[in-house]
Amino acid sequence: MPAKKIVELFHGKNEISISFNSIENIACIQIIYTGKMHAESMLPDDWLVIANKNKIICTSLGNSEPELLFNYIGLIKIKGASVITKDLEIYNAKINVEGINTWDKIVSEYVYEDRLWESFSNTHSQETAIIRTSIVKNNLTANLNELFLKDGTSYQGLYHQHEDGHAMTGGKHEKDSKNLYRKDGLGRLHDLRKYKKNKNFVKSIKSRAEELFIPKTRADSKDIQDYKTFKITERKTKKGSKKLGPSGGSGGY
Repeated sequence: MPAKKIVELFHGKNEISISFNSIENIACIQIIYTGKMHAESMLPDDWLVIANKNKIICTSLGNSEPELLFNYIGLIKIKGASVITKDLEIYNAKINVEGINTWDKIVSEYVYEDRLWESFSNTHSQETAIIRTSIVKNNLTANLNELFLKDGTSYQGLYHQHEDGHAMTGGKHEKDSKNLYRKDGLGRLHDLRKYKKNKNFVKSIKSRAEELFIPKTRADSKDIQDYKTFKITERKTKKGSKKLGPSGGSGGY
């Protein structure tokens, strides 16, 4: 019997990396976490990353397989992670926490260490100045008619992109970085951040999600729910029919 393939996610003090262990055709990496961090995406250029306060989703747009995912500062706890292949196979990741130096994890003889035992900590360090998680992909290159300035002029050159999909000029974020926009099918500039905040847009997405609802259990399936609705209606009808007189054609004699 072949050995079961296992995905391993490595959570270090300042980096997050992954090992697919011979699993191929990776389509998506999902990480569930708590905490706050400032991170730089180290994913290949054919990967897209989006994130909110408790979830990070990395999506493949090509065929590359990343190893180092993020460099970061801050304090987070990874609660779970999974990988989905292009064949829709799902693998839950084993999470390995690294970079925790406690006295009981010292490999060498303590007398040869040059630190006092009080200096060892069993947690990653926290950056108190971080108020929310941000993930940026630096040093991307925009081709002609890929990104545009606010006046509609095509922008070519280095840019960086934030976790909400918003792009800005410059390989890294600077105080004078300018907003960049993409164009829709009608040639109009659009800002992904405005779409995310638009209530009608969110409502349409939720409506579409309901249309595509996939039951997790048999009890959630549409057939079962329709059957339950039918039985409730049938009971109400039968209960109501008993109150009818002789002219009602049911009961009352």
